[in-house]
Amino acid sequence: MEAVIIVTEPDLGLGELRRAIPPTYTVEDAANGFIVISRDGGHVYLGEDTTSDEDLEPEDAARIRHLISNPRFYVLEFSDIDLCKALLIAIADRPDILIDNDHGTLLSGTEFVELLRSRASWDWRQSDSRRASKTSQ
Repeated sequence: MEAVIIVTEPDLGLGELRRAIPPTYTVEDAANGFIVISRDGGHVYLGEDTTSDEDLEPEDAARIRHLISNPRFYVLEFSDIDLCKALLIAIADRPDILIDNDHGTLLSGTEFVELLRSRASWDWRQSDSRRASKTSQ
């Protein structure tokens, strides 16, 4: 499975992310505080990740901490990239969220969703030349 990291302020919990999931998805509790989100035969896993901070490249960690002093990390694990993208559009279109696609892109949720909408066929696992611009300023 691949993973996308969702970075939030400490007061934005999994419950708030869960409430943003449209009713067209099935949401079930899973082990270790994760939830399973399903639609059209596909599924992704979403939960808090207390180790993401340790796995970040130093420049990404510094950029995140510059924008969110006490970040909270969630991991969205997926094998169906289209389901992942649709879910990110639904829950992450917010300026107070950061998305790290683990392939060189770190953007605000709003910017990431804008990129998804402008490049519908984008598969960042194949190639990614865009780095954060506005979020690093």
